[in-house]
Amino acid sequence: MRTSISVRHTASPPKRILLIKLRHHGDVLLATPVARTLKSRFPDCQIDMLVYQETLPMLQTNPDIEQTWGLDKSLHGWVRLRHQLQLIKKLASQQYDWVIHLSDQWFGAVLAHWLHPKIAIGFDYPKRRGTIWKRCFSDLAPLAESNSCHTVEQNLLALSVIGITPTDDEARCRLCISQTNRQHIANILAAKGITTSYIAVHPASRWFFKCWEDDRFGHVLQQLAERGWPIVLTAALKHHKNRH
Repeated sequence: MRTSISVRHTASPPKRILLIKLRHHGDVLLATPVARTLKSRFPDCQIDMLVYQETLPMLQTNPDIEQTWGLDKSLHGWVRLRHQLQLIKKLASQQYDWVIHLSDQWFGAVLAHWLHPKIAIGFDYPKRRGTIWKRCFSDLAPLAESNSCHTVEQNLLALSVIGITPTDDEARCRLCISQTNRQHIANILAAKGITTSYIAVHPASRWFFKCWEDDRFGHVLQQLAERGWPIVLTAALKHHKNRH
């Protein structure tokens, strides 16, 4: 395994780059600065991203990302295997020059190896040491100490092994909302009598340790409402598929 390289030492700029981030919505958003930085440095490069199927919509209007690929984690058994093999075949046809895996799943590591890119970057996870993990990559990026840096900064450390240090502007997350979606939300709010500024509150989380106490949220919302602010509460519905 090579220890590190620099962009200036590569034969030519990459034509196609695949970013892999198989996590939840917030994690995918926090990975967008990697795409933003690469697109800024290589404006003619095709930058694609592989994410879980349910997070695809948040990337499909991002101007830094040309093509998005979705992995459907709800599938099981032979259906899941067939889906993965079909996905690998499609990704292989793209002939990516670089593959950058931004999390610790084995599927992403296997892809980084099977797609045969010129550069394959993963993170040096302690739990993956002493395994075949490092054989899947040409370079392993450093993993910061727990709670020592923001997740955005950790993701961007993947670029450190190729000599790229992002600017402050490049290190910003990017969530692009289409005008169609904006109008759709405006119509929903208007039907509820909200046509001016409002405060949106999303009190829930998939992890209980991230949630604030209900009574404290209620107190804050009551105070805002008493000051005349329209409050819009948001949440997500989890759909369960029946399996027989």
